[in-house]
Order: sequence, then structure tokens, then C-alpha cells
Amino acid sequence: MTISTLYNLSDWTTTSNVTEDPVNYYNTSPGLLFTTSQISSSLYDTEQGHNESFLTWFKCSQPDNLKFKAMFGCNNVGDGFAIEITRYNVKLIQTSLYLESNLIMEKDITRIASIKADVWSEIRILIANSKVQIYLNHLLIMEYNSFVGVGTHFGFYNTTGQDDVTVSDSIYYGDQIIWGNVNINGQTNQDGFTLLFSQVDINFIESANCDQSGNWMIFIKEDPYQQNKHILMGAISSEQFLQPKGISNITL
Repeated sequence: MTISTLYNLSDWTTTSNVTEDPVNYYNTSPGLLFTTSQISSSLYDTEQGHNESFLTWFKCSQPDNLKFKAMFGCNNVGDGFAIEITRYNVKLIQTSLYLESNLIMEKDITRIASIKADVWSEIRILIANSKVQIYLNHLLIMEYNSFVGVGTHFGFYNTTGQDDVTVSDSIYYGDQIIWGNVNINGQTNQDGFTLLFSQVDINFIESANCDQSGNWMIFIKEDPYQQNKHILMGAISSEQFLQPKGISNITL
């Protein structure tokens, strides 16, 4: 279980044309400035490549010119995967030497996630069980279920955008995702969902819907030593006559 803060340039494995900005940051100084005047990039080698989460905050002054990329499952020369973020859509792409080589999927975010000028937005990338989930401002906007990484690096680059981007408060979490399958007598169900509660006070923490194979995953953003103090419940919403109230087996 690992929590690594990546606040300073020295925390990253490699950087190119990125500068620290001690004035412009989300919560913890400094922010990292990715300019458009030069090809700017940063990579962090997790040395893991599975069951890992990456959280960061970013902002720009001209969202209509935004075309910023957050990388994951990459090697040290920019081959792998990335999400390209603009004001109105997010693309999941494969990369080669920091350049787009293949479009995997594209999502229109116009109605669900607003990127405003000089306002911080959060990106959250979760990887577990060959599944990738992309969150923008706490909303799940994209899920990819056939992920095989090229390498073990996370990072950013700003090569084709027309606006400078500031990144701040980046944190890497290793082994903070629980995942499994909701099923009835071994038969998986895409209508399944899971609920996570604190074992101490029975407070609700998180929920997750299943994909077409009945698989789900939940990221636990807290002290890793508390992972064994939770209650997990699985259910299937379409099974009205399943007793009691659709409770099913959860395979971890």
C-alpha cells in the first residue's frame, strides 16, 4: 500500500521544459507549469502497473484552447496510453513518442463536466483488473475494460494545445482499489452494484455499478491501514424476486 505525493519537480522520474510556480497551486505549493512554447512533459515510474490510482488538479486560462494529455500505462519515452482533455470532450488514445497513434474512444463532456477559465479541475485515473476508469471533477466519464499497459509510468504532456496548463497536488496511490464481481450462483450480471460502508460507524463511503461482465471496482481514498475495516454489500437491481432484496454473492 503506497501513497506518493508528487508536488515538486524532483518528485517526478523525468521532466522536460516544466517549471515550478510557487504562487499558482491548488492546495500545496508549488504548481507545475506546462507551457505551449516548448514541448513540456513529466513522467513518474510507479514500478507497478496494476491496482493503482492517480489524482491531480489542473487549470488553464483559456479552456477553448485546451488540449492537455494525462498519461498512464506508458514507458519512459511516451509510448502507452493517455486521455486528451479539451473543454468539450475527452479522448482515450494510444500514444507513440508523446504523439497520438490510435483513438480508442471519445466522450462528449459538454453537459456533465464544466472546465472553466482559471478554475481547478480534478482528474482521477483508476487501474485495476484490466479496467481503467477516468473521473473528471468526481464524475465517472469513461471506462475501458481491455487495458494492457505498455509500461508503468504516469504523467502529462502539453504538445498540441494552445494554452499553458498548471498541474498541482498530484498524488499516486498503490493498492488502494478493491475490485470484484457481482453474481447469482456464479452467473454475472451487468445490473449489479456494490455498496461500501465503514465497519466502525456504518457510514456509507462509496458505490459502484458493474460493467457488462458484472465487474466493479472502488477506490478507497484514505489511510491504507483502514482497508480492513469496511463492510461490502452487493446487489442486482433487476432481480426483484431475489431474496433478500436482491442481495447476491460478491466474488473478490
